[in-house]
Amino acid sequence: MEVTYMLVALFCAPGLRRDATFYGKNCQMKCSNTCINSQCQLQNATLVCTDGCVPGIRNTSPGMKHMQERPQNRLTDDMDTNMSRTVLLVQLLCSVSCIIGAPHSRHCLWPSASDPCPACERGWYGGDCNFNCSFCDSGVCVRDTGICKQCRAGYFSHNCNVTCPPNCRKNDDGKVYCDRESGVCLQNCKGGWWGDWCERKCSDRCQDNSCYFYDGSCARGCRNGWAGDSCDTRCPGGCHGDTCEQNGSHTCTRGCKHGVHGRHCNKKCNRHCRDQDCFYDHRMNSTVCRQGCVDGWMSLDCKLKCSGNCEACSQETGECSRCTQGYWGTDCTRPCSATCFNQTCDRDGRCSSCQLGYHGDTFIII
Repeated sequence: MEVTYMLVALFCAPGLRRDATFYGKNCQMKCSNTCINSQCQLQNATLVCTDGCVPGIRNTSPGMKHMQERPQNRLTDDMDTNMSRTVLLVQLLCSVSCIIGAPHSRHCLWPSASDPCPACERGWYGGDCNFNCSFCDSGVCVRDTGICKQCRAGYFSHNCNVTCPPNCRKNDDGKVYCDRESGVCLQNCKGGWWGDWCERKCSDRCQDNSCYFYDGSCARGCRNGWAGDSCDTRCPGGCHGDTCEQNGSHTCTRGCKHGVHGRHCNKKCNRHCRDQDCFYDHRMNSTVCRQGCVDGWMSLDCKLKCSGNCEACSQETGECSRCTQGYWGTDCTRPCSATCFNQTCDRDGRCSSCQLGYHGDTFIII
């Protein structure tokens, strides 16, 4: 039974190297010098001298037991011999076990009797390699501190435990990378975002909500109705289709809405334009009334009044097409005959009818 106790008691506590001259859970208590070679072991709260007592010493202390304090006979001598061999074997196993089998040192590389943990497996650090640093890139960290030599994808900060901003664009490998110190996105931003940390949304006035990551200017131009680098300027209200040049003077690119004209479609058509329909002819540097002028007006922009007694005239030549009642001729300067009924005649001077008491050829040459 004592041999069994001895085998149990001689194994080391987890993580501790066995030194036969010490005992206790942490091997911090020194064996008595009354034990041979000062070697002992604690068994079920009883301290046992593993090699017996030194000559002339007997067990006189409570709780102290010397293995060689037993009847001297052949059987016990054989047991002592076997016990010594067992103790040596178990001590050897203990030494090896503490080097390579302790739970906290299973991540040590190249252990030896002189140095049980000279290096750690990748992903581990600490004196006994019992702390994990798998959050580091490839699990590489400083052994003493656990500080990552480089953060794994998607993380930054001194300890590599802060996630990169959520709107960083993924690299070609499908992973996100950001600056370790600042967290600035290294592969620009996802679509629709800009800024160092991709924390700012592109303007909803940008076409497809697409903008450059460095300044937020719209990458594909503006939506209809907007202009400027950041699409923050309204196109002139008179632009047809609400479209204008995105940069520069913001000139309307598809002409003007009905009733206005000019580069920015901000000038009203002349009220003498028929149906208020006009456009600006840049070659002629003039507004042109597209459907002509209302009666009594002429010229491209209908700003000139027809001459004399013209009620209507040609927009281009000014030739009268209809005279005021009582006049006739190409310029409406000749009065109709007094014998014409109501003094009315056509453009050639013919009376529409005669006054009462008159008859004959209604064509009168004056």
